[in-house]
Amino acid sequence: MLRVGIIGCGFMGNMHANCYNNIPDAKVVAVADLRREKAEEVAAGTNAAIYAEGMDLIANAQVDVIDICLPTYLHVDYAVQALEKGIHVICEKPMSLFTEECVDMVRKAEETGKLLIQDSLEKMKNIGTMLIVAHRLSTIQHADNIILLHQGVIVEQGTPEEIFENPQSPKTRAFLENSLERF
Repeated sequence: MLRVGIIGCGFMGNMHANCYNNIPDAKVVAVADLRREKAEEVAAGTNAAIYAEGMDLIANAQVDVIDICLPTYLHVDYAVQALEKGIHVICEKPMSLFTEECVDMVRKAEETGKLLIQDSLEKMKNIGTMLIVAHRLSTIQHADNIILLHQGVIVEQGTPEEIFENPQSPKTRAFLENSLERF
């Protein structure tokens, strides 16, 4: 089971939580937002722990991946902290407004051997919302299972080789043909 922590429970955090709730092998186990009522909305029905601050979630929650859905200027601090703690990171786009901060995040991911995935939903607007989640992550090349969602519905599931070399879903083929080269 992939244990997910969501930092930032506004519109995007809520949307990401809905996606995770449709993945059989993923579970939102912790959420953080300065606005407790927003965190409670996202945690409703999940038994997820609620934190007032994202750094507390990173320090204390037992999670495999942190999904950062905060304003852009906050991404780097939370991403680097999670990576240093040995937690994979999915970061809402854009990763940063500054190239140097993006480089810092990528270097930290390389240094720790953890994944840093930029959620590029805008780049995928031609096919709608698609979120990539790797189960039992070490690196994307060694992931046991990848699940691709389109508007909260699984459209493709399999090993990286199956998905990236022989996708079955037309939505996945469109994603690979039209978007992947832009990452």
